[in-house]
Order: sequence, then structure tokens, then C-alpha cells
Amino acid sequence: MNAVGAHELVVDTPDHDRSWADCSVSHMTTLLGVYQERLRDLRRDPRFHFAVVLMNRGAVWSRFPHAHSHVIATPFAPKRLDDEIAGAREYHRRKERCVYCDQVAEETAMATRVVARRPGVVALAPFASPHPYEVWVLPERHDADFATTSADELAPLSAILVDILDRLRATLRDPAYSVALHTGPFDHTADAVFHWHWEIVPHLGPPLGMEWATGIHANPVPPEVAAAQLRQATPVTLRPTR
Repeated sequence: MNAVGAHELVVDTPDHDRSWADCSVSHMTTLLGVYQERLRDLRRDPRFHFAVVLMNRGAVWSRFPHAHSHVIATPFAPKRLDDEIAGAREYHRRKERCVYCDQVAEETAMATRVVARRPGVVALAPFASPHPYEVWVLPERHDADFATTSADELAPLSAILVDILDRLRATLRDPAYSVALHTGPFDHTADAVFHWHWEIVPHLGPPLGMEWATGIHANPVPPEVAAAQLRQATPVTLRPTR
């Protein structure tokens, strides 16, 4: 396979010391629109089949201290996305339903692992989370392609992303974290089985030996406990004026 791909750097804000947790909803909505525009443009290149959006906050390996994010396109399915889509296909084959739709319906009915909700979108601590305080943000309606999400849906998504990151900052004393968007493949072959979703994972320490040796994760904070703590958190709420 040829070593081909795209890696674009996005300057998230003109304010050097600000993070996503400090963004206004309107600013975050604009930023999400930029990601949509880049995804639509990268889809026009026939060499690319997948793209992800990635943001690291406070990561020791980051080369740039200014708030920034990445849009990465590849000619193949990254392993994590490939595993997610394969599992979703198998679930759909057996149950003739979308696993993400079922997850959203079950979690919102139980509410135990739900951290926050906005119109059309929910943030939850996934069942059997591999990482402490991991949070996923998903649309309540079935939608595999983030690039086609309507402008009306971006504002509540922006509000919940800012809110969750603010709550993580208050609960965990401003931890380093990573945020990633998983969206369906460019050729729409997973539209029936997949949901786009944002994954938020705080960096609370290096992986333990077992994770490195086996790929088996040990999470010392049950997602039910993490969700309850995040719901009770008092956000710091340092919003910029712009």
C-alpha cells in the first residue's frame, strides 16, 4: 500500500491559553462546522476512505502549546474504527437493529450512566468503560455521517461538549485529555449500522502493565460512579468573550 494520507492542523481559538472547556457555544459550533467542511472536502479525494478528528489537551507529547486539533484521513480503516464497525455489523446481522440506537435508548431510559442531555444528543459514561471517566457523546437519532449533521444540531452538540469538558476539569482538577470523533466511512457502507460519536478520555496516568501486555483494561472507577460525579460537578465556566 502506498504511504498516502492527509493530516491537517486546526487552530481551535485565537486565545493561546483557552481550551474547548472555555469556548462559547457559538465558537464551538463554528469549530464543528470547520470539521464538517474538511470532512466533505477530503471525501472528494478518491484515495481516502476514512477520517477522524482528534484533539489532545495538555498531552506531554504535544508539540504545540496553543489549543489545536487534527483532521486525519487514511486510505484504510484505522483499527479502532474497523473493530467498532465490525462489531456493529455483527450486532445488526443478529438483531436487525443498530447497536448505537439500542445503547442510546437503554442508557437514557436507565439514566444511571447518563452525564448530560441536550436536544437530540446525549453524553454518557459507556458500560464497561476501559478508561476512568471516559465519556461518549452521541446523537439520539440514527446518523452515521457527522459531515451531514445539520447546522441546527450543531449548537446542542457544541453545548454538551463544552459542558462535559468543563465538568471533567472541575471533577479531576483540569486533567489532560483526548477527544476523538469517530464517523462512518466515506463510501457510506456502514450507514445502516454505525453512529458517529465523540469519545472523551482523560489522561489519568500511564497504562498499567496488564494493559500493555494483554490489551485488557482495568478501570478502577465504575462508569456509574464517574457519571454521578460528573453530574454533580460545578463547572468552572471560564468563557471567552469572543
